[in-house]
Amino acid sequence: MWMMPPNDLDCFSEAMLLACALIGADPIYIDSNLQLLEQYSRSAPADLAAVSEDRERGIESLSTHLRHIDRDGQVREGWAQVRADLSGRLHDTPPPEAGAWRTLDVDLTRTPARDRLAALAPRACRVADERLGQLQAFIGNAVTITAPGARPPLRGGLLTLIRELRLGELVRPGMDPLEVVAAQEQRLAGAVWEQRELGLVDGATAADALIAIMLAGTIAHTADPVTGIGLWARQLAYADAYITAGQPIAPLIERAIRDGHQGIVEQLAEGFLDCGEQMRDTAMNQPTYDRGGFAKALYDTYPYLHAARTVAATLASITADEAHTRIHQVADEWAVRVVDGLFHQWLDLGNEGFDQERRIIAAAIADGDQRRVRRILLDGETALLRPKSARAQLLPATKGDT
Repeated sequence: MWMMPPNDLDCFSEAMLLACALIGADPIYIDSNLQLLEQYSRSAPADLAAVSEDRERGIESLSTHLRHIDRDGQVREGWAQVRADLSGRLHDTPPPEAGAWRTLDVDLTRTPARDRLAALAPRACRVADERLGQLQAFIGNAVTITAPGARPPLRGGLLTLIRELRLGELVRPGMDPLEVVAAQEQRLAGAVWEQRELGLVDGATAADALIAIMLAGTIAHTADPVTGIGLWARQLAYADAYITAGQPIAPLIERAIRDGHQGIVEQLAEGFLDCGEQMRDTAMNQPTYDRGGFAKALYDTYPYLHAARTVAATLASITADEAHTRIHQVADEWAVRVVDGLFHQWLDLGNEGFDQERRIIAAAIADGDQRRVRRILLDGETALLRPKSARAQLLPATKGDT
């Protein structure tokens, strides 16, 4: 769909943003978005009855009936108002009967985003600059772990990671068993984050691992020292059954609730959401708008929001408590926006959309329409498409903040 960049450095710039987007969350999200983008570009001009204009932002949207073809051959139906910048919300139900709908098929056996990254990577890694070595390794690792049938290192399980890290060596004579648990918990969580920094694990898998580690450690600390260290080992063993198989970790959370640890699970949901929101705010308060830096900040944010969403969804399914449902809704909304923001940094690398918004803002200022200016600025920020500092580039220099 797109030509390759003209030189190796441009390939590197695009590959970094695409790698962050691809493994920022679950790679399937970006592959789906890219297929929607491909089909949007073909479908939207062909059916004007299905196209409407967002007059505030100058962006067309398409009413779509989505059919997701899963890797097991099953077809799931949904619908969405998909904009040209791929923002919008997906619904996992058949579309309402009213309105003009264009059907778009999303074949989840295809991996167009991963294929694009794999094509960019060799040239991106040819750039001879020792300062880029770690980032080039990140790109290469993102290609490797998203290959069909690939197993990221973390899929080997937490117990394997404990052995590789030789965490038994943390034990010292006379050390309280719960101090051992705390030390191993900290080192395990750090190792997950190290793999994340290297591009060796996607955001969804990292979130599952963090849930398992934090849940096991917190449960262990509710018991006496001898019992606690046994609980720590058993909880990690339970988690490994899901992590190594690549299965949803919700049953592990359900088991903890059944075993009387609902309070701990609630604390984890709240803690993960608090951390995710703090990291989101850090991204939004980036001093100057740099696509790579903003993408990295969103990349770091996603695992915590996904973890909060997973834990709260499990709680809500069992308790039907409005507080749990609310945490799930908030975490889900921000997690989706992080995915949108990551995808947008790559999609608008050439600044076409950014420049269009600048022109619309300039016209609105000329018309004295400050309300429209504020709406455009806030819409892009609340959608996590750009940090607040991007206002300096969107607004005429003489106007200052709006």
